[in-house]
Amino acid sequence: MPTLAANELSTNVFVRKPLRRLNFWFFHVSAQFLPRVLAILRTDCFELRESANMRREPEVALLFAGLGRSRLTITASSPVWPLLVFAFCTCAVVLPIMAHPYLPLIDLPNHIARLHIAAAPADSVLFEYFTYRSPLMPNSAADLIWIALGRSGDPAYFVQILVAVYAVNYIAATMVLARVVQHRWTVWSGLAGLFVYSAPFFWGFQNFILSLPVVLYLLALWLALENSRWQSWRPAIFLPIAGALYLMHFFGLLILGVAIFGREVQSAFADSRQPVQARLVAVALNLAPFTLPVLYLAWTLMLEPAGSGSNETSYGDVVARFW
Repeated sequence: MPTLAANELSTNVFVRKPLRRLNFWFFHVSAQFLPRVLAILRTDCFELRESANMRREPEVALLFAGLGRSRLTITASSPVWPLLVFAFCTCAVVLPIMAHPYLPLIDLPNHIARLHIAAAPADSVLFEYFTYRSPLMPNSAADLIWIALGRSGDPAYFVQILVAVYAVNYIAATMVLARVVQHRWTVWSGLAGLFVYSAPFFWGFQNFILSLPVVLYLLALWLALENSRWQSWRPAIFLPIAGALYLMHFFGLLILGVAIFGREVQSAFADSRQPVQARLVAVALNLAPFTLPVLYLAWTLMLEPAGSGSNETSYGDVVARFW
C-alpha cells in the first residue's frame, strides 16, 4: 500500500484541509447573503442608468430583526448599502483569518521565522546560523512595521493581524478608488472581497499583499488631485510616497507606476491644446517619482558583489546579462 511522504502528509493536514474549510465557510455565508446583494445591485444599476433624467429614486426597504413590522426606508443612492456590503465582506474574509492562528499559506512561515530572528537578542544562538540584514530593501513592509512596534510579542500573531489588516484594507481601498472615479459610493466595489483570497495570498507573499491596498489608496489619491490646485504638485507629493512604497514591495511600486503611466498617457492624448513635446514632458515629470526608485534599485544591484543581490548565475551577474 503506498504511503504519503512526510512533506506531502503535512501539506495535506496543515494546508489543504484548512483551506477547504476556509473556502467552504466563505462561500456558504456568501450564498446566504448573495440573493439580497444581487437585488441591491439591480437597484444600483437601475439608478446608474436613470440618474440623468430621473426625478424620483427607487426605494429599497431594509427590515431589521428586532424592529417588528417597522421598516426603515433607504434610497438606492444612500451610502448605507455600500457600508453594509463592506461590513459583510470584511467579516466574511477576516473571520476565517482570525480563526486560524497559523495560517496555511506557503511562504508565511518564512516571514514569521525572519521576524522571530529580528526580535532575538544580540547574543542569541540564532545569529550563529543566520544574519539579519537591514530592512531597507524593496520587500520590507512587515519588517518595518515589526521594528517600528519594538519587535515585541508573538511574531505569528503579529503576522495574523497583518494579514487581517490587508483583507480589510483591500476591500476598503477598492471602494475608495471607486468613489473617486465614479463620484459616488458603490455596492459593486465592495465585492472586491471575493479577490482577497488570491494567488499571492495563498502563496503567502506577505509584503506584496500588504502593498496592494496601499497601491489602490495612492492611485485614488493621484486621481483625486487631478484637475485640482494640487495637480502640478503631484510629483513632489508622491516622491517620498513612492520611496515608502518601494520599501514595502517593489512590485507594488511597479503596479502603481504602470497604472499612473496609463492614466497620464490617456490624459496627454486627450488634451490636444498643447504641443506633443509639452505633453510628453508632462508625462515624464509625473512619472519621475516612480522612475527614481527603479533606477536606484538597478544601480545597487550592479554595485553589489556577485552572489548577493546581483544573483550571479552561469550567465554572469546583472551587468553581464545586459551586455
